[in-house]
Amino acid sequence: MLSQRLWVALLLALGVASAATADDERRPVYAALYGGGAEYDVDFDFAGTLGFDPEDSGDTYGIGLAYEVNSNWFFQLDYTHTDGDDVDIDQVFLSLNYQRPLFIPRMKGMIGLVLGEGSLEWNRQPEFADAIFDDLEDEEFLYGIQLGLNYDLGRRWSTSLTYQYFQQDFTTNVETPDDGPLEFEHSSHHYLLFGIRFHL
Repeated sequence: MLSQRLWVALLLALGVASAATADDERRPVYAALYGGGAEYDVDFDFAGTLGFDPEDSGDTYGIGLAYEVNSNWFFQLDYTHTDGDDVDIDQVFLSLNYQRPLFIPRMKGMIGLVLGEGSLEWNRQPEFADAIFDDLEDEEFLYGIQLGLNYDLGRRWSTSLTYQYFQQDFTTNVETPDDGPLEFEHSSHHYLLFGIRFHL
């Protein structure tokens, strides 16, 4: 489970965004839905052999709420879920983003800094059936960057294509009778996401 302070931050952001919209229509708020794929590195640190390859990819989908301070700067709060065959990853993060128009009409380029927290949980463990000990859940701080393109479809709708790189090391520990202690990390997360936005 994600820590309670992140859910409190989400609720506060919703309240601030709603108040800002009511006070000044020139500072738009938008909601976003998006989906795509994720890949992450798996780093090993043990003397034995694992006997299988931990998955290093999954399908990602999420929701976001953004507040545009002006035409160039905006904050966005996001929740994402990555669904894999063996592991599930949930993340909540806040980004500060800078955007500016490109040479293509109605298109903007974007770069942002990201901070947040996430959790990894194994949803099945057939390879660890003989484990003496296992620790198959982890929560970790994340930081990273994102790059993207935003395209305005109209007054209310826009789309986005975003690449994200997060540094976040989820550790799995297992001890088996044959191989002893095993440790490996899911880290260096890469995401490519397509989004649709509705401007409130």
